Amino acid sequence: MKKFLVVLAAAFVALAAWGQTPEEILQKMSETMDRGKKEGMAMTMDMKVPILGTMSMRVLNLGQKSRISTSMMGRTVTMWDDGVTMCTYSAEEGEITIEDSKTGSSSSEADDNLGLAKGVTDGYDAVLKSETADAWFFECKKQKSNKDKDAPKKMDISVWKDSYCLREMSASVKGVKVVLRDISFDVKEEDVSFDISQFPDVKVTDKRVQE
Repeated sequence: MKKFLVVLAAAFVALAAWGQTPEEILQKMSETMDRGKKEGMAMTMDMKVPILGTMSMRVLNLGQKSRISTSMMGRTVTMWDDGVTMCTYSAEEGEITIEDSKTGSSSSEADDNLGLAKGVTDGYDAVLKSETADAWFFECKKQKSNKDKDAPKKMDISVWKDSYCLREMSASVKGVKVVLRDISFDVKEEDVSFDISQFPDVKVTDKRVQE
């Protein structure tokens, strides 16, 4: 019976996808990504920068709060930002820096790149290149009518069949290759809140402007 139910569930997934155009599937993916506004979202963003190499960034957002862990050239820095205060921890230096929020350039950059995955059919032609039992794989090419100079010429996007959630997206933006992956929802408050008690015996430097 259990095996039958698994087969039946797979059949329903196949029927749901039958007859859908790439544009319809990608539109559903875009709508699914909006869950992050209410439930919070976590994702990994890899950026391959010429000369500097690859920087990996794990981003968690919930409301106005965010936590970003960045790894590059063997160094890891974690930043918490609640829109008022920004706390940055460097493991190598054993130091926490507290300062007034700058609305987080890294968080904004992550939001901008995640925006690539929303409304991807606007100004692009989407083609289903392949699929597996679990995911669809699309290639989106920029249309000639798309006059946005900053828009990538091509994006490779894969979508999970069971949830219509973005599986992975890669594109080159201003000479930097960007990959979005490992996306999940249901971020908890403690996941994005800074707790000084978790860092005993660490040097704390407070750079906040005193009123």
